[in-house]
Amino acid sequence: MATTQQVHILDFARDERPPDPIAPQSTVLQFSPRKLRGAARVAIFAALPAFAAVIAEQPALHVIALLYLVPIVLVCSRIKSLAELRKGAIVVSPWGITLGAQGLQLRWQDVKRILEVRSRSAKAIDIELMWPDAFEKHASRNVRFGAWCQKALRVPAITLSLWLVDANAETFLDAVRAHRPDLLHANNRDRD
Repeated sequence: MATTQQVHILDFARDERPPDPIAPQSTVLQFSPRKLRGAARVAIFAALPAFAAVIAEQPALHVIALLYLVPIVLVCSRIKSLAELRKGAIVVSPWGITLGAQGLQLRWQDVKRILEVRSRSAKAIDIELMWPDAFEKHASRNVRFGAWCQKALRVPAITLSLWLVDANAETFLDAVRAHRPDLLHANNRDRD
């Protein structure tokens, strides 16, 4: 069975897409402009020490300031690209889960289970993959690393962060419950 799944992912890598993930029965979780602005403010405040180092007259501090600013610029660039993202941050549809920011589409048959969420206001969801080997070759670097971690360390391959999304775990669980409640932990299958 694993061989069949790998072949299907190879077909998917050739740009054979499933039906439109944003169907009428889909749940779309969007990025929050307010939370993105807050993340941008944090990045700007993190850059302040580098600006102070640039004012200093020592060339070594200029180099350190430049090295300090590179990751901050990368974070700001990522925040900008998330703000410009027109499709949903996370789309839960009858076909699976689409992560718009990563360009990853998890079909329901690729998901082994969604781990228990203990708090309805949680901001992280852990997902185990059914066939982590298949994702090691045909997915983004983060998902490949997560698949390796799932195999080697027995931890979930994918963690969805809801910190910058206008939703919480309950919204996501409701969307999954509408399509595939069997993937949820027994404590999360029924609404309280």
